[in-house]
Amino acid sequence: MALFYPAVENMSSSVSSKTRYWVLALAAIVLDQWSKWAVLSSFQYRERVNAIPSFFDLTLVYNPGAAFSFLADQGGWQKYFFWCWRWR
Repeated sequence: MALFYPAVENMSSSVSSKTRYWVLALAAIVLDQWSKWAVLSSFQYRERVNAIPSFFDLTLVYNPGAAFSFLADQGGWQKYFFWCWRWR
């Protein structure tokens, strides 16, 4: 059939490729949400767990700011300006 209708074959392969990407994206979201739930249900605030001795610690902290606490310690108008600019 590809000899007479090459677009049909390309369309089916692109649909299956798109499906794979959607499944991968969904799996990443589920894994992300599960890992957040696991940490929140098993860690106390500021608790430190030594995962790899002298190399890697895990600590539960919260980030009230934007990326890397950007504007977290500002008075207020900067946050509103940032969000208005972001959602324009």
